[in-house]
Amino acid sequence: MSTEQTSEIQSVVVQPGGLHPTEDRPLISFCLVAYNQEQFIREAVEGAFSQTYSPLEIILSDDYSSDRTFEIMWEMAAAYSGPHKIITNKNEKNLGIGGHINRVVQISSGELIVGAGGDDISLPERTSEIYQAWIGSGKKAFSIDSAYMLINECGNNLDFLPIKDLPKEQQLLHFSKTLVNYVHGCTHAWHKKVFDVFGLLPDIAMEDLVIPPRSMLLGSVVRINKPLVKYRTHDSNIFKTSKKFTIKEGLDREIFALKDRINGAIDVVRCISEYKRTETDPSRLCYFDTCILNMQVSIGKFALRLHILTDSPVIRLYALAKYIFLYGFQRYDVFLVVCAVSKKAFMLISYSRRLLRACHILPCKGS
Repeated sequence: MSTEQTSEIQSVVVQPGGLHPTEDRPLISFCLVAYNQEQFIREAVEGAFSQTYSPLEIILSDDYSSDRTFEIMWEMAAAYSGPHKIITNKNEKNLGIGGHINRVVQISSGELIVGAGGDDISLPERTSEIYQAWIGSGKKAFSIDSAYMLINECGNNLDFLPIKDLPKEQQLLHFSKTLVNYVHGCTHAWHKKVFDVFGLLPDIAMEDLVIPPRSMLLGSVVRINKPLVKYRTHDSNIFKTSKKFTIKEGLDREIFALKDRINGAIDVVRCISEYKRTETDPSRLCYFDTCILNMQVSIGKFALRLHILTDSPVIRLYALAKYIFLYGFQRYDVFLVVCAVSKKAFMLISYSRRLLRACHILPCKGS
């Protein structure tokens, strides 16, 4: 076992012999990122170790947790005797989700990167299925995700979440109109080229909002309609409002999510604009222009929603009137009306909707 330290990372590498990538079997990096998840991390690491694909590099990375998350990861890596290469990393400061993904991409050596959360469980065949989907696409898939099984805090199955796919030529246009995450982040894998071409992620939490459009520009997103991950839902999920919440905490989470989506969308516009410079086909240039215009409209809608959530009562009502004038009035916009009049009423209704979705009485957004 060797120990490496830099000003940015602390890492311990367990390097068994016998990693032999070939042209047909490239090295893949399985990157498990965690933060304050000591309650679940052991099962997540066991899922990583159980992967049947080879050659595989497993990166166990902790974002400066205050609990025993990293210690558990380190102990399990030290005791590992399987065929995979294991790298453990602890950031010297908390980088947030976007920064943490950037770090593991920099550490990784694989052609494909399989992302995993410290509270989820990957099934043994997950990496092998992703590899086969990539090969089946003619190596033109730059993002790959799958269906997943929803589990609760205790690991009990709650529901099966299937996926819907679109033809390659419709993917980016559909995303630009909705700004809804096209992949399930908990099941997402991507080609390292999406970072080589477009650079590191901005400071965001929704990495699965930004990476897939990059993949759509370079090739396509391929989806596997088979559950390969057990996704755990619990009160510490970053975008899930706790049952024990205050109005202010709930409002802060809504504001955080809106700002994150706006920042992510701005970065996607940057990526499309940069990639457009390399395109010479007039029809493709027109396609990219349409996508950018759609995204700018969506960003404007989210910005007005942010004003309705954050500003003084007069500005909230003005922003609401402008929103209805520019974009019309749909069913969900009723909640913006309530917020413009009363933030507390908005959060109570919003929280009630979350509970109904958790009980599967209301459909999830984007379904």
